[in-house]
Amino acid sequence: MQKMVKYMSVLVIGALLLVDLSVPTMAQAQLIATDAVIAARAAEANRDRVTAFLKREDVRQVMVEQGVDVAEAERRVASLSD
Repeated sequence: MQKMVKYMSVLVIGALLLVDLSVPTMAQAQLIATDAVIAARAAEANRDRVTAFLKREDVRQVMVEQGVDVAEAERRVASLSD
């Protein structure tokens, strides 16, 4: 019985070590600079301003007259990166 307990203990310890080593570090904490936050919010505000502009009926009318797909233009504005 003692041999079996010792054998099982070694297996459990080995399994726990393997699980611990196989899990990568998922999150890393870092400070975010104030400038980065301000820039991100400014970019978001700019996209919101363009989206609001595209929602105006007179702008939509001109876009249709020019042959621009309004839905495609809105999708492209939404997918813009900084």
